[in-house]
Amino acid sequence: MRAHDHPDYLAEAEYLKTVLQATELSITDLESRSWRGSGKLADLETDEILRGWAEYRKLTLRTALHKPYFGRIDLAGGASARYYIGQTGVKQPESRERLVVDWRAQVASAFYRPGPDVHLKRRFDIEAGRLEEIFDDKTEPGAGRESDPVLVQILAGSRGQDLRPIVATIQGEQDELIRAEDKFLLIQGGAGTGKTVVALHRLAYLLYTYRVETRRQKELRVAVFGPNRLFLTYVASVLPSLGESDVFHTTFDDWFARWCGREAVKLPAWDDALDRLIGQRRTDRGDLQDRRRGAAGGRPAREAAASAVRADCPCDRLPRRRHRGATPQV
Repeated sequence: MRAHDHPDYLAEAEYLKTVLQATELSITDLESRSWRGSGKLADLETDEILRGWAEYRKLTLRTALHKPYFGRIDLAGGASARYYIGQTGVKQPESRERLVVDWRAQVASAFYRPGPDVHLKRRFDIEAGRLEEIFDDKTEPGAGRESDPVLVQILAGSRGQDLRPIVATIQGEQDELIRAEDKFLLIQGGAGTGKTVVALHRLAYLLYTYRVETRRQKELRVAVFGPNRLFLTYVASVLPSLGESDVFHTTFDDWFARWCGREAVKLPAWDDALDRLIGQRRTDRGDLQDRRRGAAGGRPAREAAASAVRADCPCDRLPRRRHRGATPQV
């Protein structure tokens, strides 16, 4: 419902004001600090780590100013067991009281998978620091499910030219994958089922968990491999919006060329032969069948296309013994 119509609007609006003020004070405090040691090597390394952490923290807090949190859960235990869930944690600069819990924290999993100890699950729509919508989920056993207008509104605006983070709309099954304890995890599904966005949120969760458990703030050497540069452009904004701005995005071809040196290896464009065939089809549809027969020598068009693609494959330049037996599986 509209925020102004909710019975707890005044209390929630006051809490939002407190969170925004604490966020601004935290940013100001970080900007006013300077980490300068004695000039010794150990101090220089410590200063570098602290500066890196400060930049990382300022980035996440500036993001939180627009939408500091998206949900709240009340657990058994009274007001002390009340948690607001956001993209990053927020504390009072002086008292260190936690006002917002990072969505990757363990307690936040109750927001995505509420159990019997969750007395209230509340969702917020906050835009530019203004409280627009408040919706309370029913969490009692056997309670009917209502259409969540805040969730519907978020999902309706989630399509665009870039992949967007889903921290406010993660479903229970997705949260299980994101927080899975498996060292190696394979996510399978059809097109458009959310495999990529869940994998990226899992990476953000693992980086956060690593920092919390080891108390190391130095950036990790992490790479995201994609099938092509267009795909990487589509997903590039997800991790930065979650506060992970230094993750390396690349294709295997680009990484291999960079590792070996661009002059040391020349990788062919795998799609060139197929593009030529598609271009021929678009240019002259009337004579398409004749060209297929001429190029294939009477073979089916699909076999001719496969032969044309294989002609550019660097594997054909390898020793013939590598091609005996079953086709290698990648």
